[in-house]
Amino acid sequence: MTQMFRIEGRLHSRNEYDSAYSASPHKGAKLKQQDMDAVEWAIRANSMRKVEGPFDLICFWHEPRQGNGALRDPDNIASAVKVILDALQSTRIIGNDNPHWVKRIVHCFEYNNASPHVTVALVDYEESATVTLPPVRGLKEESDGSD
Repeated sequence: MTQMFRIEGRLHSRNEYDSAYSASPHKGAKLKQQDMDAVEWAIRANSMRKVEGPFDLICFWHEPRQGNGALRDPDNIASAVKVILDALQSTRIIGNDNPHWVKRIVHCFEYNNASPHVTVALVDYEESATVTLPPVRGLKEESDGSD
């Protein structure tokens, strides 16, 4: 079985967490709590059911370009998966985020100027071999010089 939920907005990146924790542990904890609240709300709003066995986690990150046209690095974006897994545990959708439960984590990125959001899919591990993932979209193709 596959379950999905959508988190509106953009979760904070690893760089933002590092900066906040450097300024003050309280500021860093507040930032994480903001993200946890957003993810927990999305989980509850989508009436997620408890996952009974191992699963794959697929995160579809829909990221806007920044004002100067820059893109956030995929590793900084994907670092928010920790908050997603913590929220899935705190809402008791998953029993644990250890390797017994979480078999694979897949990240897909789309860069556009639409509203930022994250779509999260929990796919039963036995069914996951049939899932087809979309390509990265929104990047300007660069010539490799072989034309």
